[in-house]
Amino acid sequence: MKSVWIRSGAGRLTALSISIVMIVYFISTHGELQSLQRRLKENLQGLQADMRAHVDYPPQHDLSHSPVLTASNCPLDPKPNLILSAVDGVKLEDQIFVFMQSLELALGRESLENHRAGRCPPAPVDVKIAVPNRLAQNLAPSFKALEHRYPALHFIGILPYIENAPAVITRFPGWSGYVESVYTKYDKILTCDLDVVFQRNPFNMPLNPDVELLYFAEWRGFKIGQCGIHMQWFDWCANAPGGPYITYEQIETYKPLDRICAGSVYGTARAMHVYLTTMATQLAGTNHECNDQAMHIHLYYSSILETNLRAKGFGGVTLVPNEDSLLGTVGTTPMVTYNEWGEILNERGEVQYAIHQFKQHWRLSEMVWRRFGWMGAVGSTVPTVANLVESDDGGDEVYKRFMLSGTSTETCTEDASLCSCRDSDCQFHY
Repeated sequence: MKSVWIRSGAGRLTALSISIVMIVYFISTHGELQSLQRRLKENLQGLQADMRAHVDYPPQHDLSHSPVLTASNCPLDPKPNLILSAVDGVKLEDQIFVFMQSLELALGRESLENHRAGRCPPAPVDVKIAVPNRLAQNLAPSFKALEHRYPALHFIGILPYIENAPAVITRFPGWSGYVESVYTKYDKILTCDLDVVFQRNPFNMPLNPDVELLYFAEWRGFKIGQCGIHMQWFDWCANAPGGPYITYEQIETYKPLDRICAGSVYGTARAMHVYLTTMATQLAGTNHECNDQAMHIHLYYSSILETNLRAKGFGGVTLVPNEDSLLGTVGTTPMVTYNEWGEILNERGEVQYAIHQFKQHWRLSEMVWRRFGWMGAVGSTVPTVANLVESDDGGDEVYKRFMLSGTSTETCTEDASLCSCRDSDCQFHY
């Protein structure tokens, strides 16, 4: 007889007496072997029951309350969503990094939440950044590195060259031509600038009944007529050769109204197709001499866009007030709040799904950079850890002393150096 002490999960000790039978003789008959097997089986079953009764096992996960994903209720091949942006050269890699890193984390968060709650996973999101075709044909190493890091990202050569027209203008015919051929495969589309950080899946922004397109207003305390930049943009449209493309009478009616940023528009894929086609057509009609944001605003306040959507039998467009928006444009907003988790909020205290122009607030920019920002230029080479060499300053016969060759107090001084030293000289001090 041998006593064995087993410590339970709760920390209490329970004594169990376990009979250990050692069989050291040969069994000569088949009947004896069967009898012994039966007795051993009975003893083993009794021992297991005794252990279950006396040992406090750590609590197990209650499977009856576990969320169960019912794959049959989830679409096998859900329509993906699409984000469109643009850049006219090899630049803004830092913004693209923040853009993609924050989007990936926002989608990952939703995937985990849905899994725990037994809901379907979020639909895939494709990100297409329009670039000049020559750039797409010979992609820069930094852009290749970004595509490799984020498989959903692609730089596509659809940004046309139009003489004297900047990328904020040429992106619309580029986007429009691309969306014409692909919009039926997508559920929703978001067009936005690259100075955007995501905090939630932007495609969860709700669309009210009979609405298929969202415009996003800027801060309500600074109207069109108060903003010299906006008035200049409208003047270009009124005074351009071949114009006016927007009359001064129309501009007067717009002055007391909210500014509307052309840097972010969201809606169903079919409504976004109408919006992009309308923008591209209207800008081409001005010989691309009218400013994009002035035209963007004009399409809303003149009801041109609403008319075009309704003519297709689609839901309309609505303007989301800045204070309510889940996609906030904060470039001229004098004060922006965030919660204890560092999540940027709208004026209603709601976590915003995306924030545009966050770089105009130094604290928001600092927060975003610390959370998502890169440590060195995309594609940077990670340094090799220095070799160990035997030190000249001592040691003994048993233990040698070593140092890292070629290091100094300048070795890992910057974030972009992609290394860290425990002590300032990058040496171990025995």
